[in-house]
Amino acid sequence: MKKMSIFKASIVIPFFVLLSLSTTLFAEEICYNAFQEHLSLLKKSDDFISKLESKSSHISAFEITRLQKDLTNRFKSLKYVLKTFNDSKNNCTPKVLSTALAIYDFSLVEKNIFNDKHMRRVVNSLTKYERYELTDYLDYHKKYTSNKLIKKVLREIEENNFILPSELIIEKTEAPVKTPIHKIADSTLEGSKSIIGGLARAWGFLSDSLKWREGHLKNNLTAISLLEKNLKPLDLIYEKRSFLLSDYTIPGHWGHVGIWLGSKEELVELGVWDQEYFKPFQSFVEEGMNILEIRKEGLNFQSLSTFINLDEIAINRVASAISRAPEIFLELNLQIDKKYDFKFDANSSDKITCSELIAFSYGDVSWKGSKALNQVNLRPDDLAILTLKKDSGVQFILYLKGIKNSEEFKDLDYFEWKNNFKMKKSKNQIQEKEIVNEREEERVLKDENSAEDS
Repeated sequence: MKKMSIFKASIVIPFFVLLSLSTTLFAEEICYNAFQEHLSLLKKSDDFISKLESKSSHISAFEITRLQKDLTNRFKSLKYVLKTFNDSKNNCTPKVLSTALAIYDFSLVEKNIFNDKHMRRVVNSLTKYERYELTDYLDYHKKYTSNKLIKKVLREIEENNFILPSELIIEKTEAPVKTPIHKIADSTLEGSKSIIGGLARAWGFLSDSLKWREGHLKNNLTAISLLEKNLKPLDLIYEKRSFLLSDYTIPGHWGHVGIWLGSKEELVELGVWDQEYFKPFQSFVEEGMNILEIRKEGLNFQSLSTFINLDEIAINRVASAISRAPEIFLELNLQIDKKYDFKFDANSSDKITCSELIAFSYGDVSWKGSKALNQVNLRPDDLAILTLKKDSGVQFILYLKGIKNSEEFKDLDYFEWKNNFKMKKSKNQIQEKEIVNEREEERVLKDENSAEDS
C-alpha cells in the first residue's frame, strides 16, 4: 500500500517531492506544463506569505496589495490546472493529481493564512471585492480542505495503484475535525464593527450637514493660481474645514486628503492618458475635475475651484510618484468601485477611506497608521506626518491658510507646517522630561540619604 502523509486536516505533499513527478504521468504536455507552473508559483507564493505571517499584526497597505495580487494569480493558476485536467480533450492522467494539487495548495493556505487571525481577516476582506477575482475563494478553500474529499483522494490513489515516484509518500492518518474558516471571534468582531460602522455612517452624514459658514479660501483666485503653479500629477491635497462639525470628529489637524490627477497635457507626456486603465478618469480631467477622492458618498471627482471651499489647504508630493505613474494609476483604477469604509479599518481592503485610497495605490511607502478599537486606522495626518521624517520619500510643497473676512491668505512655510503635528510630540516630550527629572530627583535624594546614613 502506498502512503501519503497528512498535515492536520489537510493532505501535505512536500514541494520538493511534487517537483520530482515525471512527465510520464501525463498524456499531454499541456497537463504537465500547467501542473509544474502552478508548483513553481506555489513555492514563490508560500515563501512570500510566510514572511507576511511573521509580521501579520503590522501588515502594510502595500503588503496587502501584494498579497491580493499573489492570491489572485495563484487562484487563477489553480483553476486553470483543474480545468485542464478535467477537459477530456487533454487526456490528463491521472486526473486525481489536480485534486491532490488543490488540496496541497489550500493546506498551505490553511497553515499560513487561516490559522493566523490577522492574515485570515485580511484575506476574508479581499474575497469581498469582485474585481480581485477572489469571490469564490472561500468556497474552494472549504471544498479542498474537506476531510471527506481528502479521504476520497487517498482511496482513489490506493485503489488504482497509481505508480508514483518512490519519494512521494502517501500515508493515512486520522484527520481532526476542521475549524470553520469564519471563527467565532471573527464573527463577533465583524458584528461589533458593523454596529460601529452603522453609527459612524449616520453620524458622518449628519455632522457633514452641520455647516455654519463658508471656507476662508472660497473663490480665492490668487490661491487657486498659486496652487496650480505648484501642483504636479499624483500630488496629495489636504483640506481643513473648521466650519463643519465632522472636521472636529477626525483625530489630527487635517480632515481629508485627495489626489491631484494632473492636466491632460501632463498625463499625455507621462504616457498614461491613452492607456486602458486611465480611461475611467479621462472625461473628468477634460472637464477640469482633476481631484480624485473618496468621501462618505463614495468615489468623487472635483475641480480645484470647488475643492477650495475650505480654511486651509496643503500639497505633499511622493517623490517617486511621477516615475511610477503607470503603476499608481493602474492601482487607482482598481479602487474606483469601492465604497467608503465607515469602520475605518486600514487592513480591510474591500472598502476604503480617503487615506486608504492613497495607501493602497502608491506602492511601497511607509504610511504608519494608528491603533484604535483593536484595528489599524489611517488618518490624513498619518500620511502628512511623513514629510517630517528624513528619507520618507514624501515632501512638503505648499501650505495656504485663509484669513477671516479677507481676500488675503497666509503662504506658510515648512516650520509652520510642522507645528500642526508638534502639539502631540511636545506633550510626549514634556512627559518624558518630567519622568527623567523625577528619576533624577529620586537618585539625588537616595544619594543624600545614603550619605547621611554613612
